[in-house]
Amino acid sequence: MAATPQATDGAGKMVTLISSDGARFDVPEAAARLSQTVLDGMKDDSCASNGIPLPNVPGDVLAKVVEYCTKHTSVVNSEANGGSAAVLKSFDDEFVLVDNHMLYGLLMAADGMRIQGLMDLTCQRVADMLKGKTPEQMRQTLGITNDFTLEEEEEIRREDDDPWLVLAEVIRYCTKHAAFSSYADDVKARHEEELKKFDREFIEVDNDTLWRLISAANVTGVEDLLDLACQRMLKGKTPEQMRQAFGIENI
Repeated sequence: MAATPQATDGAGKMVTLISSDGARFDVPEAAARLSQTVLDGMKDDSCASNGIPLPNVPGDVLAKVVEYCTKHTSVVNSEANGGSAAVLKSFDDEFVLVDNHMLYGLLMAADGMRIQGLMDLTCQRVADMLKGKTPEQMRQTLGITNDFTLEEEEEIRREDDDPWLVLAEVIRYCTKHAAFSSYADDVKARHEEELKKFDREFIEVDNDTLWRLISAANVTGVEDLLDLACQRMLKGKTPEQMRQAFGIENI
């Protein structure tokens, strides 16, 4: 595949990123440093000289990621631009107006490349797309086949007045774990602690949210999330606290 044109926005050293389908992107080092994964790769002399491979990011998605990182660093670093926050807000709003396939690709790339700003932006886009929609409208928006029974849908409605909020969190959890599962074994070993940290922070929620996550994980069949939420509910609790958690009277 032919190499893409070099990114020239921002002077200084360039870093070459290589997509899963062989496209090469020459990116200003300042922009590349927004990715913790790339930053780690820059410490490897062979990667720094030959290019940093991103085996889970296809070329069309990586092109968008490069666009995001280059824009954010160029605006922030531009002393002449006094309204950087407004400029970036306008850019971000337009940047995420993509089809579902690209949005999912950006979510996966942001997670795998560890670009927190892009991860927050794409997750917020998904949440905005689902806000105020019925379960059927959510499925249509995301292109999901309805395999829930009427009874299961009614159970979700009873458990949560705002199901889109919980669904957005379930999507965030699944996206993170799907990205981790796609890594090669050696990459998994390097990121295992990061995933554990994500799980610990993800599940540190109030009891009402925890119950909603348990219900959503149960109905949608996300067993790992169900296990995680149940462990959080019971961890460190006394017998009396466990009874309270389950609504059981002490007899």
